[in-house]
Amino acid sequence: MPAKKASETNLTYAQKLLLDLRNTYISDLSAQFDELEQMIFALKDKDNFTDNFQELFRKVHSMKGTAGTHGLNIITRICHQLEDQLNLVDGKVSRFSDTLFENWLKFVDLLRKALDSINSNDEKFTSIENMLETLCGNIFTGEHNVLIVEDSKYTGKLCFQALEDMPLRISIMDDGFQALELLLHSKFDMLITSMEVKTLNGIGLIAAIKMSKSPSKDLKTILLTSRDNISTSDLIKPDYILRKDVNLIQNLHKIATSSLYMI
Repeated sequence: MPAKKASETNLTYAQKLLLDLRNTYISDLSAQFDELEQMIFALKDKDNFTDNFQELFRKVHSMKGTAGTHGLNIITRICHQLEDQLNLVDGKVSRFSDTLFENWLKFVDLLRKALDSINSNDEKFTSIENMLETLCGNIFTGEHNVLIVEDSKYTGKLCFQALEDMPLRISIMDDGFQALELLLHSKFDMLITSMEVKTLNGIGLIAAIKMSKSPSKDLKTILLTSRDNISTSDLIKPDYILRKDVNLIQNLHKIATSSLYMI
């Protein structure tokens, strides 16, 4: 057999194998979602909360990665956002609430809707994306909307701790372009973004939203950085620049309190 023909045959076989693996994975997702739902219900057992939480986190993290290997990006994104909300609790029962419990069950419902779309070959996912956006903002409800853009889970937790005693609606993301898309279509009162985030850094994100005509164009902006000097023009200058140091929680709480309640 000519080398080219053999190569084409091997490629076809590899493609078929990958497709079979993908289809097998998809067929098993419904059962996985059922298991995920039961894990969330298990969190009601406060005596075993930490162990049940860790098992749930591992499940979501594994599902996120495996879905990505099969090109099921909508499943990966939903799991990623659920994982971000799990990170806020960090295995501590004191941070768990009925609001989070109900919201996490809605993530499972959204995963099932996404699976229905996949099985029906309708992969536009517009309605799924809209519902996901709503769930991402449902961590807390309050009079002001705050978006935190940070790809360090540790720093994200510090930001959340600085704001958790305030009546705010908080959303957390780790991707600059995805954050910009959300800001362009939704009303936020404050943006807290790290300088170093993927796809679009903090300065670029602040510049884009300030120059837009979106509902969030006049929001307060806080840039977090570990650098000593940040060069910005007047056009894209953040309202505040905060160092990522031992005083981050205290300083962020002070700024958020004073600036949000002057809006």
